[in-house]
Amino acid sequence: MDSRERDFDGRLCLVTGGSGGVGEILVEILVKRGCATLFTYVANQDKARRIVERLRPVGYVEAFRVDLSNYDEVRNLARYVREKQGRLDHLAVLHGLSRGDLWKASWDSLELEDYMEVLKIDFGGFFNVVKAFKDLMMRSRSPSIVAVSSTPALVGDVQGIPYLVAKAAVLALARSLSYLLAPHIRVNVVALGSIETRWLEWLRDEEISEIIEAIPLRRIGKPEEAAKAIAFLLSDEASYITGQTLIVDGGEIIR
Repeated sequence: MDSRERDFDGRLCLVTGGSGGVGEILVEILVKRGCATLFTYVANQDKARRIVERLRPVGYVEAFRVDLSNYDEVRNLARYVREKQGRLDHLAVLHGLSRGDLWKASWDSLELEDYMEVLKIDFGGFFNVVKAFKDLMMRSRSPSIVAVSSTPALVGDVQGIPYLVAKAAVLALARSLSYLLAPHIRVNVVALGSIETRWLEWLRDEEISEIIEAIPLRRIGKPEEAAKAIAFLLSDEASYITGQTLIVDGGEIIR
């Protein structure tokens, strides 16, 4: 038997963006490993409901429609969790704005407001959820936070500039939180490279081929591979790891 099979037994985790490609798989991993799991979504109510229906026979799972950029909504969710559960053990921050027009636009064709829209969701949502839930996490014996950033936030890029700026802000806040919330709460980041999620729909086949050619492992990463990395950093297997960035990109940025 895999020693990790039920290593989250008795734990409670909140996954933001749990109806996304990586988020859904992370929710499934956590539930199967014994973790009571809550997740948020914004628009895809039908998919969120299907995830809950599929996983409820396996373990405890609940979905909540929350605008994470609205602190009042996040605080209301925190109040619900405090009254019903009394604590939060793990927080995985996966949500993000998904707009192909912003991702494909040249950096100087956009207005500052376009950048701020992405920052409000990606960075603002991260800020809000940590602010609202940190006191509940202090009640846990071994709490951990994992935020998702991106490899372009580390090295720059020529596309998706508003997104890499927002993810760089997430990375900077997470590193600071690893000091501010120490020694009790561990805070780490997973920086994702090219993973099979919605953004591939914005590209032509030849563009995807060029990306694959630049990756030493010669393929796009699978959502499962990203989700497993996040689960590792959340788990007690990473109990002496904090303030770190785990890069999951098939070696894309090593050169």
